[in-house]
Amino acid sequence: MRNRRALALLGLGIVVLIVLVNLLRQWALPSPLVDADNISIGQSYQLNRRIQGDLVVIGGQTDLHAESAVGGDVSLIGERMTVAGQVAGDLTALGEQFTLLSGARISGNVMLLVSDAVIDGIIVGELNIRGEQVTLKPGTQVTGSVFVCAETMLDQRLDAPPVRPCDESAAITNLEPLEGLRNLNSGALAVVTSGMLFSLLGTLGLSGLAVLAVVVFPRQVSHIEEAIRSRPRNQAVNGFMVLLLLGGVTFAYALLFSALPPLALVLLPFYLVLALLFLGTALAGWVTLALIVGDLLVSRVTRAALPPLIITAVGNVALVLLWHVLVLTTPGQVIALLALVVLTSVGLGGALTTRLGTKPVYRSYLVQG
Repeated sequence: MRNRRALALLGLGIVVLIVLVNLLRQWALPSPLVDADNISIGQSYQLNRRIQGDLVVIGGQTDLHAESAVGGDVSLIGERMTVAGQVAGDLTALGEQFTLLSGARISGNVMLLVSDAVIDGIIVGELNIRGEQVTLKPGTQVTGSVFVCAETMLDQRLDAPPVRPCDESAAITNLEPLEGLRNLNSGALAVVTSGMLFSLLGTLGLSGLAVLAVVVFPRQVSHIEEAIRSRPRNQAVNGFMVLLLLGGVTFAYALLFSALPPLALVLLPFYLVLALLFLGTALAGWVTLALIVGDLLVSRVTRAALPPLIITAVGNVALVLLWHVLVLTTPGQVIALLALVVLTSVGLGGALTTRLGTKPVYRSYLVQG
């Protein structure tokens, strides 16, 4: 009963760690959650080139630089938004601070729902602002009407038409592009959820493969384990040499493919066979390492002898979790790469030394007396 309770707690802890690691990865990585065709969701967005079509940005800091040009409409949600380039369509923004710099040109209408707005550019269409503080710089040029609802407004324009009260109908029309951003928020959440689910399924799938290998080939895995435990340094050196050899062969094949593509295509089956052999050998070594790591972890939870399949699954999940934790930071990524090379070398060396577990390290002899 105690063993079952300990294993249940261990399994629950592993699932919780997988979820926490994925959430931490989504928070720590600076890359946007969605960065597809003119759609970006992330911490910051910088545009300094010309793009076609509409642009949708959700982020903390958004900057459309002077050399930027958008061929369609622009929809922005963020804390600080600055536009200094060209927009061929309408511009809609929702957030804290919005600045339209001198030299910027908006060929359509502009709708702003922000706390602080500073306008100093050219707007061919209408300007509709709802906020707390609004400033219209002397260089502001608006061809259409200007509608402002704000607690504090400073209009520094000279000989400009007066500012009108807010146009509710225009606000509803101009806010239509932001309706799609709510779906993007749901899509971003779906991306996070899908990433967590994919990572969980991948970890469970690799664990299932490791368990299957231990169940189907127990003797072979035992021989590889014996080789790794008895001579880990030798196995690491042997495996690292094989990695270098495979890297050299891959580099040579890439050069051959660029110089003589027909000959490279003829040799492609041989290269694929070599790659499959390497992958199978490395996988056998990984399964054995998972068994060794799992044995070290399980032995600290319970003293009872557990089946190798459970031990292997625990070890595999622990290695995958360690990998996820390391790749969250830049120094950790370097450590993760080194750890991957070392572990792969050790497992690969053990599998090669025992010929995929078919040859034991130490031969046993039956002595009759």
